[in-house]
Amino acid sequence: MTIQIPQAQESGGYRTAQVPAPQASRPMPSAFGIETAQANERLGVAVSGLGQALANRLIERQQVDEEEQVMSVHNDFNMRLQNVLLDPEADDNGRPKGVLARRLDQAKGSTTDLDTQYAALRTEYIDKVSQPRQKAALGARLDNEFASARGSVIRHEAAQGNDAFKVQFGTTLDRDPALAQSILDSHKKNLPGLMAEALQTEIDGKMLDVRRNAAWEAASGVRHADGTIDLAGAEAAATKALEGQTLLPGQADHIKDFVRQQASVADAVLRDKRQSDDRAFINDAIKMSRSGAPVQETVDTLLKRKGYGFDTADK
Repeated sequence: MTIQIPQAQESGGYRTAQVPAPQASRPMPSAFGIETAQANERLGVAVSGLGQALANRLIERQQVDEEEQVMSVHNDFNMRLQNVLLDPEADDNGRPKGVLARRLDQAKGSTTDLDTQYAALRTEYIDKVSQPRQKAALGARLDNEFASARGSVIRHEAAQGNDAFKVQFGTTLDRDPALAQSILDSHKKNLPGLMAEALQTEIDGKMLDVRRNAAWEAASGVRHADGTIDLAGAEAAATKALEGQTLLPGQADHIKDFVRQQASVADAVLRDKRQSDDRAFINDAIKMSRSGAPVQETVDTLLKRKGYGFDTADK
C-alpha cells in the first residue's frame, strides 16, 4: 500500500510524494518449525513410495508363487491323465484300464469312461489350489488337456469299432456271404464310405466264388462215356444252376470261363491218370511174364486187381 505526503515546491506550490506503506515483518520459517514440517512431509512421501514398491514386489512374488503352484498341479494332472489313457493293466472285466490301450470290442464305451474319470480328476486337482484366480487358470488348462485327449479317444473308439465289425464281418462272410450282405446293408450308413466299398468288394468276390463253384459242381457231372467232360452239356448245366441269381456285369462270362478251365483241368487229370494206370499195368505184366507166367494168365490176374482204372472191357 502507498501513502501520499504533500511537499513544498520552489514555485510555491506542493507536490505529493509517494511513500510505501509499512508492512508487517515476516518471521524466520525455522523459528516456528515450518522447515521441519516440510522436511517431514517430504520424508512421508518417500516412505510412502517405498512402501508401495515393497507392496508391488510382494504382489509380484505372490503371483509367481501361485503360477508355479498351478504349473506343478497341472504337471501332476498330466501324468494321471496319461495313465487313464495308456495304462495296459487289465481291469475287473479283463480289458486294459487305459482307454487308448483297448482293442476291437474292448474299446466300446471308452469315451464315456474318460468323461467319468476326468470329472473326478478335475474336482480333485482344482481343490489342490486355493485362490480363485488359480482355480480359474488351472481349470482352463485341464479343460484344454481333456478336450485334446477326448478327441483322440473318440477317434480311437470309432476306429476300433470299425475293426471289430470287419473281423466279425469276415467270419460271417466265410460262413454265409448272403448273411454278410444283409449285415452290411443294415450297417452301411454308419460306416466310412471307403470301408463300406471295400467290404462290398469282399462280398462280391466271395459271392462270385460261391456261384462259380456251384456252377462247376453242376457242370462236372456232365461227361461223355469215356469220362471226359461234355463241354456243351456242362455249360448248359452251369447256366441252369445260376438261374434266378443276380450277377454283376461280366460275372456270367467269368463263370463260363471258369467252367471251361475246370473242364480242361479235369480232362487233363483223367488223361494223366489213365496214362499212369497204363504204365503201371504194363510194368506189372512185364514182371509177371519174366517169372514164366503165361501171358493170358498174367493179364487175367492183373485185371482182377482192379487197381488200374480200367476193366476187361477197356482192354
